[in-house]
Amino acid sequence: MSSSNKRTAVLVFGAVWGVIIIGAIGSQGGSVDRGSDTASESAPLPTDEVTWKLVAETVIKERLRDPESAEFSNMQVYPPTKDRSAIICGYVNSRNGFGGMTGPQRFIAGGTVLIEEQVTEEQVQIAWDQFCQ
Repeated sequence: MSSSNKRTAVLVFGAVWGVIIIGAIGSQGGSVDRGSDTASESAPLPTDEVTWKLVAETVIKERLRDPESAEFSNMQVYPPTKDRSAIICGYVNSRNGFGGMTGPQRFIAGGTVLIEEQVTEEQVQIAWDQFCQ
């Protein structure tokens, strides 16, 4: 992949992740008093690990067959840099279509979401090696 294509991929990755975060924050029902002199025009996005993990859990659950059964473990947050958005890596275990638990599946969330059972093992391994080490 050329450096131009990589840069474009990183920008798209970051833009999608930004939309996910803004959507998650907006769905919490919070409002900003725009009429106050002390309210900022654009509040900064949260940067703490707890918030990143909650956002990741939300987007991962949206892709599961039984979201309420999701159990997350070993989650690691890699904060955003000037070149990419935040990335959250971890494991999720949830019920499959037969009612049994799938066993821990690796996931990577950060603009794009990869869940091990939904893509090839090779795809997850490449992304895991690049972002989760």
